[in-house]
Amino acid sequence: MAEIQISEKFSFQPELIFSSQGSDSSEDFEGNDFEGSVKVNYLNVPLMAKYYVADGLSLEVGPQIGLLLSTTDEYEGEEDDIKDLLKSTDFGVNFGVGYKLESGLNFSARYNMGLSDNIDADGFKTDGAEYKNSVIQLSVGYFF
Repeated sequence: MAEIQISEKFSFQPELIFSSQGSDSSEDFEGNDFEGSVKVNYLNVPLMAKYYVADGLSLEVGPQIGLLLSTTDEYEGEEDDIKDLLKSTDFGVNFGVGYKLESGLNFSARYNMGLSDNIDADGFKTDGAEYKNSVIQLSVGYFF
């Protein structure tokens, strides 16, 4: 990431993040219980606007685009690659708060709200089903 100062209170922070995400599921289908998990890996590019409300303390907001790198579906002990069932691009918006020390050490907490339905195969969709990524991120970093 890099922080580009625009004014005393505002800055722009483009980032490049590898994100491993996933979910667990369970369902009852015709009297049988099924359990599984989906794991997805994205290369995310958040473009954050930062507003400093106090010395070192910032509020952050901005869009994010994610590129799907890989995915697996583990279901009943079997693992399958389901990358072709998901859209290759994910869109979201981030909201967060950060604190930067004078030494360059920084901390942040962020929520990414998924905007796009990532299912890309009709056979994978059931009535009303959507697959949107939502992620809570905590980070510690250092600005050089």
